Amino acid sequence: MNKTFFAFTLMLATASITTARADESGTVTKMYMPDGQLQSHMVRIYTNKNLGDIPVTQISLRLFGTHGMQDNVPSHAQPIHPIAMDNNHSWEMKVRESSIRQHGTLLLFDLADYPIPNYMSAIRVLPELSWCDSKIRPDGEDCYAIGEREIYLANSTGAYSWAAGSLLFLILLIGLMSTKTHDKAIHLICDARGKLSLSRTQMALWTLAIGGVVTAFGLARFEVPEIPGTLLALMGASLLTTGISYNQSEERYSGVKVESRWYDLISDGTSGTLSLARAQMVFWTVITLGIFVSKSILDGALWQVPVELVGLMGMSQLAYLAPKLKSNVTPAVERGNQ
Repeated sequence: MNKTFFAFTLMLATASITTARADESGTVTKMYMPDGQLQSHMVRIYTNKNLGDIPVTQISLRLFGTHGMQDNVPSHAQPIHPIAMDNNHSWEMKVRESSIRQHGTLLLFDLADYPIPNYMSAIRVLPELSWCDSKIRPDGEDCYAIGEREIYLANSTGAYSWAAGSLLFLILLIGLMSTKTHDKAIHLICDARGKLSLSRTQMALWTLAIGGVVTAFGLARFEVPEIPGTLLALMGASLLTTGISYNQSEERYSGVKVESRWYDLISDGTSGTLSLARAQMVFWTVITLGIFVSKSILDGALWQVPVELVGLMGMSQLAYLAPKLKSNVTPAVERGNQ
C-alpha cells in the first residue's frame, strides 16, 4: 500500500513539474540560440515568452560548458545580462532541414569577454535563460528555459588564425609542387609565354579570398557556410574568362618564352602597350575583393555581392576578352580570303 501511495505521489509531482513549464495560456516556454554565432558580435537569443514587464537586470544568461574559467570560477556560474531586448520580434527557427516561424522576445548579449582560448575556433555550450530570482515563482510558473541542444559559440580570433594558417600551408604546398615542373612558382599564374596572366591572377585572388572566408566560418560553425548566388556567379565568370584566355594564349604563344613582370597585368599581351581595359579589370577586382573580405568579417557571414557590382565585373571581363577574341578571328578571316 505504501509503495502504491509513493508511486502515485511521484506521478502527481512529475505532472505538476511538467505543467509548470507552461505559462497561463498553456504555451510551453522555449528559448532558441542560433548555432555558430561569433563571440565578437552581438549574440542573439530568442524566446517565445513576452518578457516586456521584466527588468533587463533581472534577465540573465548562463552558458554551461567545460571550457573557460574566470577568476577561478566556472564560466557557466556567472550570469550575463542582456544589453537590449525587443518584445515584439519574429524570427525563423531552423529545425533540421526546415524553418518554423516564431514570435516572442529578442535578447542581445555582449559575450566579447566570455573566456574562450585563442587556439580554439569555437566551443560547445548549453544556454540557460532565466528571468526570476528563483527558477520557479510562487504561482508555480517556471522562470527559466534551457536550450534544446548544445550549440557552437565561435571565437573569431581562433577561426581567422586557423584559416590564415591553412591558406599559408596550402600556398606553400602548391608553390612547392609548381617548382617541380618550373623553376619558379609564379609560373602558375602566367600564360604560355611566361608573362603574368591577368585572368589567372584574378582567379587565384578570388580563390584565396573565398576559400579563406569559407574556411574561417566553417571552422567557427563546423559546417559549410551558405554561399550566396552572386558569389558563385563571380567565381564562374572568373573561371570562364581564365579558360578562354588560356586557350587563346596556348594557340598564339606556344613555344615563345619571355620574362614575367608585375606590370604585365595592365599591358597588352601582343604589343606590350598599356591597356585601359586591363587596368579597369584590375581596379574592379581589387575593390570588390577588399569589400568582400571586409564585409564578410564585419557581418560574420559571406557577403551577398550586389548584382550591380557583379554586372560591372562582368562588363570589365568582356572588355578584357574582346581584343583576344578579335585578334583570334582576324587571322582566320585572312586565311579564308586567301
